[in-house]
Amino acid sequence: MTTTVNNNQNQIVELPVEMIYSDDNMNCRGRIAPYDVLELARSIEKSGLLSPIAVQPYDSVPGFRYRIILGHRRHKAFQVLKRETIPCVVKDGLTEVQVRILNLQENIERKDLNVLQEAHAIQKFKLAGYTLAEVANMVGMST
Repeated sequence: MTTTVNNNQNQIVELPVEMIYSDDNMNCRGRIAPYDVLELARSIEKSGLLSPIAVQPYDSVPGFRYRIILGHRRHKAFQVLKRETIPCVVKDGLTEVQVRILNLQENIERKDLNVLQEAHAIQKFKLAGYTLAEVANMVGMST
């Protein structure tokens, strides 16, 4: 079941949680365990989801139709709550680098990434051939 809500700039679509792939390798935070989102799940249960997750069409892993760009913890909280659908914004046509930039930007802006998580995310750009200055420029931060 897919429901669409107009959000002026982006459409919010209710997608089945089970169709969304949470790629631990792409997420700055790495793997998220259910116990890591218990407080978030309680908050969602009490107040609802304040911000939809962002996904992209994805068919590289059988059984999934989307991959999370932003909102890995929110997605895991919905799994903990055994919710069938989750509000999503579908972003199409992004490159792997653009997806990583968005994920890193969102997490840095929240200021709750630890130094190891930040370094791990930046290392993926370095392995792809980017300099530290280029990565800083892409995510809008100083080196």
